[in-house]
Amino acid sequence: MQEKFELGTIDGSAAYRLASQVVIPRLKVEVFPKKGSEPFSLRDEIYAILDDEVKKGTITQADLESISRVDSKGVKSTLMSQTRYFVLHILKGSGTLMSSDTRGMFILTDAANLEEEEEEDEVDGAVTVGSIYAYTFPSLNGTMIKIGKASGNVEDRINQQLGTANPEAPQILKIWSSIDADAYETAIHGVLKARGRWVNAPRAKEWFRTTVQEVDAIIQFVKTS
Repeated sequence: MQEKFELGTIDGSAAYRLASQVVIPRLKVEVFPKKGSEPFSLRDEIYAILDDEVKKGTITQADLESISRVDSKGVKSTLMSQTRYFVLHILKGSGTLMSSDTRGMFILTDAANLEEEEEEDEVDGAVTVGSIYAYTFPSLNGTMIKIGKASGNVEDRINQQLGTANPEAPQILKIWSSIDADAYETAIHGVLKARGRWVNAPRAKEWFRTTVQEVDAIIQFVKTS
């Protein structure tokens, strides 16, 4: 049975213990298995866990808002902000997370590596006739779109990437069916990269800052070329 967490004196040590003994274990059990390979806000997940710990009585809101550190320039850090810093420092240092192109958004390293291996397997299989799909997440507010290919059912392909426990349902923007998926995906990705639309982040090679209308135009151009 896990020992009850005791905060003790509010200082940097308390923030580190709160991060390593409470927040990170809950992230690994409750959050990461649901995220798949898509970018997510680590800050929001940390704050949700801390809020739940307040409700459970592990800590208080006053604890989180208390000053835990004052640096040499007099800049103050609260227990909440310092806990968040330690969570990020530990997870990135251990290679669990990678930064995405969007500030505050992260990708799970293992899941992203698995997705890339699956995509390489598809190339080896020489997929021809299939579909191109574009989807996003409501939380991204239209800032990024993922453009990929599928040899079979598009929804099955997306669910395979994300996992069935993904907490946020993807929003499928459009599906272009019965086309040479390999050729069109290569063309779309190439044009968007040339236009500077690619989200240049580790393992996020199919995410772009674009619109369905722009992808439509590229597909029409390829068809008539």
